[in-house]
Amino acid sequence: MRQMLVLALVALAAWALWSASRPRHAFVIRIEGGVPTVARGTVSRAFLQEVGDTCRRHGVSHAVVRGLVQGTRIALAFSGGMPEPCRQQLRNLWGLSGWSAADR
Repeated sequence: MRQMLVLALVALAAWALWSASRPRHAFVIRIEGGVPTVARGTVSRAFLQEVGDTCRRHGVSHAVVRGLVQGTRIALAFSGGMPEPCRQQLRNLWGLSGWSAADR
C-alpha cells in the first residue's frame, strides 16, 4: 500500500513538472484549405487576414501557427510544412502588429 502511495506521488510530481515546463500558448491558428481560423486564444482580424494572405502567396494550404508566451513576449512557432520565407514574413508582421504577453 505504501509503495502505491509513493508511486502515485512520484507520478503526480512528474506530471506537474512536465505541465509546468510546456510552453504556454497565447493563441493557435490552424490553416485548413488555405483558410486560417483561430483554434485557441485571440488574435486581431487584421492579423488573421494577413496570415491567410501570406500563406496563400506561399502556397501553404495546411499549417499551424502558434503564439508561444516567452517571458513578456509572444514568439511565433510554426508547423513543419511551412516554408521559411513564409515564416519570416509572418514573424515580421507579428513584430509590427503583435502584442506582448504582458498586455494579456
